[in-house]
Amino acid sequence: MAWGLSLITTLFIIYAVPSIFPSAKVETSSEPDDNSVTSQKILDGSVSASDLADNSVIAEKLSNCSVTTAKLDNYSVTDLKLAPSAIPSNFSCVYGTSGDWLVHDSADWTDIEDMEVTLIPNRTSVLVIFFTLQADCGDSTIGIKALVNDKRAYPSIYNLRQLSESIMSDTYSCNFFVTVPPGTCTVQMQWSVYGWDFGAIGDRTLMVIALPA
Repeated sequence: MAWGLSLITTLFIIYAVPSIFPSAKVETSSEPDDNSVTSQKILDGSVSASDLADNSVIAEKLSNCSVTTAKLDNYSVTDLKLAPSAIPSNFSCVYGTSGDWLVHDSADWTDIEDMEVTLIPNRTSVLVIFFTLQADCGDSTIGIKALVNDKRAYPSIYNLRQLSESIMSDTYSCNFFVTVPPGTCTVQMQWSVYGWDFGAIGDRTLMVIALPA
């Protein structure tokens, strides 16, 4: 009798229990094929250095802060990978003008000849303006300012005085900056002269760089 009950119990376990308690269905998930770049794809090798090199992964595919400095391998991104004009810049230079100095004797602001450049940043940028000049201030003060799209950059003015009475002219460096929106930027240098004498400008160089703000 006991063996009969044992047989019935065994058959019940084999045939009846699976129908009452079906086995759990295990589903696996995978990364969506949506061209996204995630930390998991970087860790498991789905996105590799070769993908970056051949433009398979481009800026538009990166989520905000998905790639940070801490996540980049050493030299994964270098200056060699910057596109041409990624940092807009422009310059103008006049030199060897010993026989053709600019002379001014008025407090009225006037453009400095050949000291105008234009550049077109495609994002909000900080313009850094470097202006170097050879000048003879005499007994006067020469004022220098930089206009960006007809608005003053900072500082608003440099006042130049003769550094040594024994030297006819001196070399000065005036640096300016201003934040600008995307679009065309025209930088124009201007000068004025205050005092009892005239002022003169010889060699001069204007260099402008647009850095990401």
